[in-house]
Amino acid sequence: MILCEDVQHRAFAKGLFESRGFRNIRFLPVPKGRGAATQYVFKLYPDRVKAYRILANRNRSSHALAVFIDADNRTVENRLRELDEKLQDSKLEKRQSDDKIGIFIPKMHIETWLMYLMEKVVDGKTVNEETSYKDVYKKLYRVRDCVPYAKKLASDICPSNSLPEDAPPSLHRVCDELKKILN
Repeated sequence: MILCEDVQHRAFAKGLFESRGFRNIRFLPVPKGRGAATQYVFKLYPDRVKAYRILANRNRSSHALAVFIDADNRTVENRLRELDEKLQDSKLEKRQSDDKIGIFIPKMHIETWLMYLMEKVVDGKTVNEETSYKDVYKKLYRVRDCVPYAKKLASDICPSNSLPEDAPPSLHRVCDELKKILN
């Protein structure tokens, strides 16, 4: 099951997981409109974790949860803490090491990852996590254009540990989060 903020996250997630053999991917609906995406993920996260844990107790190998939420102007660690707090507020344990729950948090926006994977350099500078690339991406690409790059990341780059050192730090976390779901 995949919980994400918007259709761009959804397209990226589709590429990641299809390339690793997932076929029956269930996406939760994405929120309509602007501005409420983060709160939408926060609201649904505890119930989705609870549902995952119930299903995983029945058949661990066939269930996983992936969550995609932008860090925006916060840090990745801050977003992780906020998600943990949502679980605690709902009387649930934080994400455990044996939970097949992957939390994918691009610093700034998902477009940061996409512009790095697709272009690497924008306006003569290596893509970084302090600049918003949302508008640049939308001018150059369609939502679905990221799918082949997500597939390459999941099937080639992560397994071979070949993500360049200059990649955004939050993008380096993608490989670790994928492992949590795949193991």
